[in-house]
Amino acid sequence: MEKEIDLLKESAIMNYKNKDFNRAINELDKIKTIDINYFEKNLKFYYLWSIYHTQIKIEKNLIESNYNKFQENVKYILHHTKKDDLLYNMTIMFVVEYLESKSNYKACDLNKWLDKINPDTLNSESLSFKSSDGKKVSLSSQMEKWYSIKTRILEKAEEYKECIKYCDMALEKINDFHHNNDIWFQRTKALCLWKIGNSKNAMEILKKILNKKNEWFIQKEIGDILLETGKIEEAKRYYIDAALNNGPSEMKIKLFWNLADIFEKKNMIEEEKQHRIFVLGLRQVYGWKLSSIESEFKKTIPEKLLNEFNEKKYIKSLRKIWESEKWDSGNIIEGIIDNLLPNGQSGFISTKNKRYYFLTKEFKGKKEQLIPGLKVSFYLGEGFDKKKNIETKVAVNIKLI
Repeated sequence: MEKEIDLLKESAIMNYKNKDFNRAINELDKIKTIDINYFEKNLKFYYLWSIYHTQIKIEKNLIESNYNKFQENVKYILHHTKKDDLLYNMTIMFVVEYLESKSNYKACDLNKWLDKINPDTLNSESLSFKSSDGKKVSLSSQMEKWYSIKTRILEKAEEYKECIKYCDMALEKINDFHHNNDIWFQRTKALCLWKIGNSKNAMEILKKILNKKNEWFIQKEIGDILLETGKIEEAKRYYIDAALNNGPSEMKIKLFWNLADIFEKKNMIEEEKQHRIFVLGLRQVYGWKLSSIESEFKKTIPEKLLNEFNEKKYIKSLRKIWESEKWDSGNIIEGIIDNLLPNGQSGFISTKNKRYYFLTKEFKGKKEQLIPGLKVSFYLGEGFDKKKNIETKVAVNIKLI
């Protein structure tokens, strides 16, 4: 019997090292039947990790085809490992990522799983390797994943103060961020601060983020705070920037409706109407239900307007409104191209009193026309001086005079 166990053990370990985990499990099961004490003392490590690779870390469709078996294997691993062991943590993290991928997950249930782990025991080092085409790939550490999911579900559960606390912990403890997670932790913190009534600090954080990531949804969120605090003109400016910024129209439905609200407050009836029709048209195109307030508006317009809705034509028409609102002719400035930086992507414009930095992509003429001494007109936009770490004004929408 001892010889049989030795042969099975040798074969099981060899199969484990060759990543043939199913064969390893079969052989280890035989040893477990022959001598459970020997198995527990010498081979349980290989058995548990083999179960993880074959029954836990598997495709989503395989989990859902036999979810009860998946649950049993998770319980088995957690029962036979110590809290904060590597395998214990990895099993829970896989369960968490699987549950979050389901559209109907409950934040409170996911939070219970996350709380089984002490995040300080998770691996904080990112995994780096070269892909098949030779490119360096870097993956988020387990710690970064934990904090990312934790803050998302706390925000979803409207536990804003707790979410702020964990955002701060993530920013303090994680050294190597992926997928701009350092920015997203700051954004989540800002939105939670806003929800608990601290609009001032929320605004400061979002504006700093905007200087690093010129995203339409950051502009919208700043506009949302300004609108809530009654600063209509400032809110409109950020909303217009968000509307003009890159991003799919169907993702901007709330932005367009808020813009309509602002036009209504300014008694710009036609502009308001066009934005509301655009929202209804987008919902129609994508088969999305109308909200109660949208349904009420639909009753006030001819059905023909939606039957003939053309997204491209509408966006072209709305863009004229946005550009007209953004580029108020009273704010135009004239100057001369002072110099272009060696990278060819930026330079400076001089006026009688000041020099302004600009990006060459803001020039609306032909690139070869852009030379020192050229007379131009421009507007002022928001910028950020990384060397001085301060907000500044930059030249935008530059045109040849």
